[in-house]
Parts: sequence; structure tokens; C-alpha cells
Amino acid sequence: MKDSDLAKMPLDKLWRLHEKVIQLLDMKLQQETRKLQRQLDELGRKFGGSPSDIPHPRPYPKVEPKFRHRSAHFQPAITSVHDP
Repeated sequence: MKDSDLAKMPLDKLWRLHEKVIQLLDMKLQQETRKLQRQLDELGRKFGGSPSDIPHPRPYPKVEPKFRHRSAHFQPAITSVHDP
């Protein structure tokens, strides 16, 4: 529908159109609400049980670093090609 069509439409037809749109949007909103509620219920069954039912990350062994940072007191020798 174009804006010009709506501007020419009588008020009672506009009101009926408004009611239809509201009704359709309400139905879609209710459907979406039911869908999301089902998903929440499913997640609640999966994760809402006792704390032992909740999956925990697998423990990994401690990894030692391959390389260590040199101490702050160590400074590499700076040599210049132009030193006598």
C-alpha cells in the first residue's frame, strides 16, 4: 500500500486496517513468546538441575612456559660499529 492510498482512505477503513495489523502483530508476538518459552524450558531441563548436572570445563594440566623473560637487571651489550 502506498502513502497516497492511505491518505485517500476513509477513516473507518483506516481504523479496520489498524485493527487487523494489531491483531496480526499480537498473534506473531504470542507465537514468538511460546517458542522462546519452550526453548527456555528445554534449557532449564538441561541446566536447571542440581549443580552436579551442570557441565564443567575439563581440567587441563598446568603448562610451563618454554622461554623465561630475562631478569630486569640484565641489559644486553650495546655495540656500535663506529666504536674505536
